[in-house]
Amino acid sequence: MNAVQGLAGLVFVIIFILIGIEAIHRTHAAMLGAFLFVFIGAITPDDLLHFIDLEILAVILGLFLLVRGAERSGLFQLLAVQIMRNSGSPTMFAVILLSFTVILAVFVSNIGAMLIMVSITITMARSLKIKPQTLLIF
Repeated sequence: MNAVQGLAGLVFVIIFILIGIEAIHRTHAAMLGAFLFVFIGAITPDDLLHFIDLEILAVILGLFLLVRGAERSGLFQLLAVQIMRNSGSPTMFAVILLSFTVILAVFVSNIGAMLIMVSITITMARSLKIKPQTLLIF
């Protein structure tokens, strides 16, 4: 093991501890770790750019736009009213949302299903005047 590998290991452990004890936000810790890895020469800036998957970022951006359009059109509010009308209770409402999430995840990537369902859940909770945190944690 050479000095660069030892320093890289030390940086990794320090960043891991900073994230674990929540001394700084995990995004800032990750950026600091990436900077330090480049600074000590463990990786090159070109290598760092190769770790970014632009296809995934494009999919996420497209899904954000799709969800935002559906949200603005009132589709999620309509779904909330229909689901609540058919469910009868908040628990059954949560079970229906969970079932819809499972079905959606079969056809869309996990990230896509998450983006769509979080937006649907928050919009539905607001229109029904209930806390979205309860449904999101469920």
